[in-house]
Amino acid sequence: MSDKANLVVYKASAGSGKTFNLVLEYVSLLIKDTKSYGNILAVTFTNKATAEMKLRILKELYGIKIGEKTDFFEALCNRNSSMNPQTIQLRASEALENILHDYSNFNIQTIDSFLQKVMRNLAKELGIGSNYNLIIDDSDIIKETIERVISSTDKDKALYDWYMDMIDSRVEEGKRVNVEKELIDFSRNLDKEVFKRFESEIKTLDKEVLNQFKQKGNGKLIEIKKSLIAYGDRFAKIFEENGLIVDNFAGKSRGIANALLGIRKENFDFRDKTYYQKAIDGIDGWFSDSVNRSSKADLVNNTLIPLLNEYFEYFDTCNQELRTWQAVLPFIDNIGLLKNIANHRDDILKEENKFLLSNTSKLLSDIIRLDNNSDISFIYEKIGSKIKYIMIDEFQDTSLLNWKTLSPLVLESLDRGQRNVIVGDVKQSIYRWRNGDWRILNNIDKGITYEESSSNPRIPNIETLKTNYRTDKNIVEFNNNLFTKGVNLLCENIDELDPERINQIKGVFSDAFQETKPNSPQSGNIRVELLVGKSGSFEERISNTLKQEIDYHLEKGYSPKDIAILLRTNNQVSIVADYLSGQNYSIVSDMAFSYMYSQSIRLIIDALKYVNNKENTVSLFNLKRYIYKDDKALQDINQSLKIPQELEWITKKEILRKPLFDLTVYIIKQLQLDKDANELSFITSFLDQVQEYTKNNSSNLSAFLSYWEEELQTKKIIINDDYEGIRLLSIHKSKGLEFPVVIIPYANWKFSSEAELWLKENKLDSTIPTLLSKKSSLNNSFYHQEYLDEQLQQYVDNLNLLYVALTRPKHSLSIIGQLNQNKDGIDLKHIDNISKFLYIALNKQLKEETNQEGEMQYNYFIETQEQTETTTKQLNTSTPQQTNIFKITPNTIPIQSSFLDSQIKYSQTKQAKEFISALKDDEKETTSPRQKGIILHNLLSKINTKQDIEKTIETSAQKGEIVQNEKDYYKSIVEQMLSTEQASVWFSLEYKILNEIDIIVKEEAQITTKRPDRLMITKDNEIILVDYKFAKTKKNINQYSSQIKNYEQLIKQIGFSEIQSYLWFVNFNESQISSEIVEVKD
Repeated sequence: MSDKANLVVYKASAGSGKTFNLVLEYVSLLIKDTKSYGNILAVTFTNKATAEMKLRILKELYGIKIGEKTDFFEALCNRNSSMNPQTIQLRASEALENILHDYSNFNIQTIDSFLQKVMRNLAKELGIGSNYNLIIDDSDIIKETIERVISSTDKDKALYDWYMDMIDSRVEEGKRVNVEKELIDFSRNLDKEVFKRFESEIKTLDKEVLNQFKQKGNGKLIEIKKSLIAYGDRFAKIFEENGLIVDNFAGKSRGIANALLGIRKENFDFRDKTYYQKAIDGIDGWFSDSVNRSSKADLVNNTLIPLLNEYFEYFDTCNQELRTWQAVLPFIDNIGLLKNIANHRDDILKEENKFLLSNTSKLLSDIIRLDNNSDISFIYEKIGSKIKYIMIDEFQDTSLLNWKTLSPLVLESLDRGQRNVIVGDVKQSIYRWRNGDWRILNNIDKGITYEESSSNPRIPNIETLKTNYRTDKNIVEFNNNLFTKGVNLLCENIDELDPERINQIKGVFSDAFQETKPNSPQSGNIRVELLVGKSGSFEERISNTLKQEIDYHLEKGYSPKDIAILLRTNNQVSIVADYLSGQNYSIVSDMAFSYMYSQSIRLIIDALKYVNNKENTVSLFNLKRYIYKDDKALQDINQSLKIPQELEWITKKEILRKPLFDLTVYIIKQLQLDKDANELSFITSFLDQVQEYTKNNSSNLSAFLSYWEEELQTKKIIINDDYEGIRLLSIHKSKGLEFPVVIIPYANWKFSSEAELWLKENKLDSTIPTLLSKKSSLNNSFYHQEYLDEQLQQYVDNLNLLYVALTRPKHSLSIIGQLNQNKDGIDLKHIDNISKFLYIALNKQLKEETNQEGEMQYNYFIETQEQTETTTKQLNTSTPQQTNIFKITPNTIPIQSSFLDSQIKYSQTKQAKEFISALKDDEKETTSPRQKGIILHNLLSKINTKQDIEKTIETSAQKGEIVQNEKDYYKSIVEQMLSTEQASVWFSLEYKILNEIDIIVKEEAQITTKRPDRLMITKDNEIILVDYKFAKTKKNINQYSSQIKNYEQLIKQIGFSEIQSYLWFVNFNESQISSEIVEVKD
């Protein structure tokens, strides 16, 4: 069989049965060999897609086994026409049984899972050893890396300068400065494939090389600018010699003369101005009417115009180099910074014996490249799998490095005469920020080779799936028009791209036209509303229009969970979530189910903030507003400063002594938050998070609140997919999903935006392998082609986002766009955003309307009357889907939850009993003497010498064992205790100290422990025993003496003979203590 027959590429537009055909390919192989599932490598890009494909295969096999005559079975029989249906049924049954009994070899996996398997088995070849820890999510590694980078600031001037420049720029922009977040975001450059390509060279770059490059660049800039400025000086001299000033010239300060003088201020290019063209055309463009032009004709024609032409001829010879240096020099320090981050990250990985999964593709492709692709079979052998067939899903999202890893395996399989299947759609490539490269699929018709320059490419058989089985006919036809004729109209309006790149955009959408299912009714709703107004005036109108669209569909019989609102950015998701929540709509989104959007969790955090800082009036205000249920009682300034009776519990000092988890539960009970059934999921999940946090961290409240701000607030609870509510999600997250109704507000994102680009070569100097720059700065530089390539990529990115969004609905589509209007109307000279694209594509079909407020908009509505009347029935009585017995559908069970006081009995240490007893005996706000004694006892148990005092008190405060504002108080008491001559000696370096050391003894067949407070061993092996007695008098000294004497006897049994014992009595006044040390003798 030929390569073309064995290499099949399905170009599958949205809703065209991609999964159907992929499963058909898979099951066809199973029918031929019922154990071939162990020889098929099926690769997808998400765990969800992997699970869905496995379920779909099992479902179809089971359906065939039990004799269901489905469209799939018919297609399978047609594909395998040499077999009769009975044989196919028997083999499907056998394949299903084999898979279920050998499920671990059912090889459908994500690309990451596949690479992980490769990693495990190629560890030796990759040079990383076998006992490493594979890291899939590098967030914690990056955070630790940045902490190290920040700590090294004082030793690295370049890093310090970067810090200061970043802080200054943020201050100038009026933005908050978060150095750690900025560095974490910047470190994401480590994942970009251009960086990986040059990673080894960058990590070994010497700082001096970067400095020399900057010096060279700055020298070049000075040289070029100086030569250009000289022309400005020449024009100024000519004006002076001829007695001319700016006001003598046409346009005065806005004309040609001021532009020529502006050269000296580095305003080098002004050829886009109308006064320049007039000046080139002749004398009328030079002087004002007040000047005798004829007398200046010779000056203009023989001096000024020739010099102007000479200037721009020279400017054009050096402009590209000028712009290139200007583009890259500001980012040289960033390359050095990234080098530091990469090296610190590598140090951590080496220290902790970890390896990043994201580095696997690069390492594996390097191995294959170094081996010159001579023997790819060793990879098969190493991963312990006899792969014959390879199937790749969502191929448009494949990165170049991943493809360099997978393509040799595909070619090896083809060499063995096996079938390989690739499925994808260039129009749905929207993950370029994750290194996805649509050009791989777009150019696959040219064939697959081992090397880019290799001959004998393997040409695939490309099959385009043309029929849309998902979407109603009207919507399919609307999209056909938009992405064929509409894209062509857009391409006619793109001036800056050359014909080759324009044709690439057209090529992406060359297969956009889809057919509908045979005998499809003319159904499907489309509602396009393009709002017209001044920039900045749309927010309220968009919200109102969105509400109208939601209500429109609810009135048509759709349920809230049938409606999906798709948005371009997460910030828009947040804005819409806030608005719809305020309008009492039930919503489902990542944002809506994050902790920060739960009222109960926000109240818990406000309470914790106030407990931690009594001056936090904002948190107090939020708590009081919850208590009062409105703001009226807070409008009186006296009332707003008063603590209501319902919140008096929050002012008591003893709650500070509660562990973090117990404090959180206490707040929940006091505010009665557990009474709201809708909030229980948030509360119970949040408590799990608190408990998990305290496993690895102290109960320090400030630290936990920082963790909330930095990380916890954005985490979300897990919900059932059937949860009733309007779906709210980004377009990126909607890919692969479908909804009865889709609404797209904010359909006005731009085709082009600023971006940072890694350049694949250094055209200025070979000492640095790659350079970094902003896209806009590369226009008309040495990297102009790279600038145009990025422009092309951004057009495709944003058109693809629109395509993905518009192909999610099944029955109804609503689009809300915005057209900015100025005094000259809507600017259609530059079709630079989605709303303008919709306008030109639908122009002849749009209807202009004006509302009661005089606000204009363009509408395009298609509504099928028959569908409107039967929507609910269609939704509720649609053709039943085959039941998948392998899919577990969770049942929703209502739960009740409450927080009860603990009734558990548990054993306590002596100190714990004393502390609990003290708390029960004293409910006053001030700390009782007994409680002070317990705290001091705990502090002294950690102090060996005087030098330990400050550190011990600080640590105890961080752990929440003492209140922050009482640190000085306890430090003063401890210092007073140790001020006596005897105590001072005890807390010196003269002794070996054992605080609260356990002495294990057997009493009446029971093993128990005795624990003296402080045991000191002298150089002569003598023992000094001390037992503290806080808030106690010498009234019971006999009892205390007996206890310490008991300790003496036990220590003598151990082998010590010389022992001195002391009782240390300490009592408290407001700020003074009385301290007395009593020796206990026989």
